[in-house]
Amino acid sequence: MNKPTPFMLVLVDGPRGAGKSTVSQALVAKLQEEGHQATYFKKVIRKPEDEFGNMMEHIDTWQAIGGIVVVDRYALSEWTMSIVHNRRGDYQQLTNECSIALLNATAHGFAVILTASAEVLNDRINHRNEHRGWDMPIDTVGPIWRAAAGTFDVQLFDTSDTPVELVVNMLRLTVLALLSKKTTQEMLVVQP
Repeated sequence: MNKPTPFMLVLVDGPRGAGKSTVSQALVAKLQEEGHQATYFKKVIRKPEDEFGNMMEHIDTWQAIGGIVVVDRYALSEWTMSIVHNRRGDYQQLTNECSIALLNATAHGFAVILTASAEVLNDRINHRNEHRGWDMPIDTVGPIWRAAAGTFDVQLFDTSDTPVELVVNMLRLTVLALLSKKTTQEMLVVQP
């Protein structure tokens, strides 16, 4: 039986091969196993010509679905790709737009960045027999994601030597702590 679950967003970002999909899907499965309403969404990235504001429209959709919504790639991926591929000339405007999108999203939860060493990322990508496509050159991965974590004050987790179960459990405990806080706050609201 599903527990009534307040709306919460968990944004999991990072480079290809960092474990975003694996961790996100395992987190949703674990939360569902525990009776929580949880949903997984993959790669919410805007088109280069769109503004970041268009990304925020997704929040309304997710809120309508309710429960815990785990999103694999959001505004931070767009920020890093725009910088690496120099798609937007005005760095400050890009950073401001990303900050607004991220703040609107994390008002409902939290964001994390998963990364790994260039060697581990390369091995994981090659193991999947996957081309890099739109992703960034492997030698820029570490510095650009550390810059994103610092710029937007988002926790960065290196998955190079960390078991998936440990990362999932850490995120699960964060979700449960925030759910407990939300439930307590909702109970304290006095209805007229």
